[in-house]
Amino acid sequence: MVEVHNERNDSVCEESIRLVDSAFSKICGGVGDLSMRVRTLSAQLLGSMLLVGDKFLQQTLDKKLISNLRKKRSAHERAWVNVTSAELGGAFVHGLEDEFLEVRSATLDAMCSLSLK
Repeated sequence: MVEVHNERNDSVCEESIRLVDSAFSKICGGVGDLSMRVRTLSAQLLGSMLLVGDKFLQQTLDKKLISNLRKKRSAHERAWVNVTSAELGGAFVHGLEDEFLEVRSATLDAMCSLSLK
């Protein structure tokens, strides 16, 4: 378990989540990176993380959450959102809709690997 800290309006919120879920959520953010290589590697890594919680996996397919990523937020809010899984929103959808074949293929492979496990 890892502690996730969020500072808002002079108060600190803490939440404990599993390390694999935290790492998975951070890698999901890489699917939206500017670099095609980072997007491809991120998708490949997602497919290798077999012990991720169902809640986190399901959010990678939720296209509605993608729009939440476009809101302007402070650095603390962005970090909190990243770990608390809004960054997960649509990660696989993003990958499947990518302009590069390499990213789309890596995303599809990752989804297949995770669904088989």
